[in-house]
Amino acid sequence: MLRKHPQIHMSRTKELHFFDRNFDRGMDWYAEQFEPRKRHEQIGETTPAYMYKPRARKRLIAHLPDARIVMILRNPVDRAYSHYWHDVRRLEQERHSRPVPSTFEAALAEEQPDLLPSGRDGGSSAVASRRDSYVGRGEYIDQIEPFVAAYGRDRVHVMLLEDLIADRTASLRTLLRFLRVRESPAETIQEVHANRYRRPDDSGKVQPAKYLPMDPETRAALADHYRPHNERLGQWLGRDLSHWR
Repeated sequence: MLRKHPQIHMSRTKELHFFDRNFDRGMDWYAEQFEPRKRHEQIGETTPAYMYKPRARKRLIAHLPDARIVMILRNPVDRAYSHYWHDVRRLEQERHSRPVPSTFEAALAEEQPDLLPSGRDGGSSAVASRRDSYVGRGEYIDQIEPFVAAYGRDRVHVMLLEDLIADRTASLRTLLRFLRVRESPAETIQEVHANRYRRPDDSGKVQPAKYLPMDPETRAALADHYRPHNERLGQWLGRDLSHWR
């Protein structure tokens, strides 16, 4: 959606992964990934790993001291489940060759063995979790605080996905104000779904699909794990996040 704003230039590749995977290419290479025009007031890219990985955070902070940071968060239980099925899809599409545990419960058990009740690992196959972060990435407040310490709260904007869904225009206006560009395009920028889960149908055509339902006991265990993290985040945001479960 930011790409559609006339004053914002986003890199052609959505996730550059410069500060985590491509840092050895150097800042000149990074600069070459952007081709802004005179009308562009802001230049950006979107790589979620910068939020989670400490080394990437430190590199970003050191090399982009004037950056403005935007984060969009969702219920961490749903985020973890979506992340797992995203990995399953990528494996099925042969977009990576790294193994993915056969069940969500197996992935959780390999990342945090004590998270699920005994016997609830869903038949773990002793395959290491691809990113070891299905759970960890949802511990949001610990990832936000280093950016706030470096940039100040006025240059870190945290959005909730539920707010964007409930009132896209108001959420976009607030974001564009934070980015110091015109707010009026928020009225016309359309919703974009670029990362929906997809699976082949009976004809072999890849179509948007729903995940299998999450096991209620698994959801309850994750909700218990995230509760103290969500409480800290809620205090920081001034929001009640008790519905995240």
